[in-house]
Amino acid sequence: MISDKFSSLLFYGSFLICIPPGILFFYIALTKTPQTMLSYRNTLLNVWFWYYLTVVSFAILLQPVFVSRESEIYAKSLGPLTRIYPEFIYLGWYISIFGIANIAASLVLCVLFRFAQLKFKQLHHFLHSCCGIICCIAVHLLLSFVLMFVMYIILSQTDKVEISNDLLLKINIRHNCKVIIAIALLSATLCVAASILVILTCIIIQEMRKQRFLVTAKTYKLQKSLTISLILFTFMPLILDAIPICAFAVLLAFAHPLAPAMFLFASHLPFIDVFISCAITLVFIKPYRVALKNILKLKKIQMVLHHGTTVMHRGSNTIC
Repeated sequence: MISDKFSSLLFYGSFLICIPPGILFFYIALTKTPQTMLSYRNTLLNVWFWYYLTVVSFAILLQPVFVSRESEIYAKSLGPLTRIYPEFIYLGWYISIFGIANIAASLVLCVLFRFAQLKFKQLHHFLHSCCGIICCIAVHLLLSFVLMFVMYIILSQTDKVEISNDLLLKINIRHNCKVIIAIALLSATLCVAASILVILTCIIIQEMRKQRFLVTAKTYKLQKSLTISLILFTFMPLILDAIPICAFAVLLAFAHPLAPAMFLFASHLPFIDVFISCAITLVFIKPYRVALKNILKLKKIQMVLHHGTTVMHRGSNTIC
């Protein structure tokens, strides 16, 4: 069994790994995006804002772990605030699920904007209007309400247990209709969101093929790179996040002793997802790739100049 101190350090370490690519992305996206890509950039910034808000709440504030005791599975928080006020574990779960709901909403909207840009110009103009922005906010609010309501039902059906000054939550899944309905509602909501993503992505790919001979080679190449990065960026969470969490949910439902280990594995995959998705965005999109190369070249030149100045300074001291 992994100690709580090591698990906490693992969360902090995973969070620190996500910071450098995040800083690079936000700097490049905010300062190096061409005018023609502003719509795409804004949807990306929306996704990444919620990604990093969730990462902060999950890795710094909540730090959830599951433990197995006497054939039962318990949840607890290793976050710094729960050491001061143990009841913060509830707020930590609400903040995290709020972030996850908005990540799902922002991913759907990101693909929808790309779909509208390629297929329906009128829809694209509507999404940029005041009514369109209100509709986008409504999508965020709707998903947030559904997922937080599901979390409320699950947390309301937990039993609080204090062991060695730790507040543990025993989740009663078996033979509990409310929890089963809540999980079914959560699964249905995420399946609908995933289905929308798949359908819109297929239409986007089809539309890209149609436009291949209608635009210049340069424009098509840029559009293709945007589409590929969007597809990878959108489906990475389904592969790295959704599948392991579903496997954990099944193990948790049967109170399997491997459930805590599965959650430990699944809870750190989102950080890998953030790192890889950020790298994909910076590498596949040409303006961002060029900006990244220029930044790395500038850093290399500065290192060479610094090294040359140091050598010259040492040489002058030797002559003296």
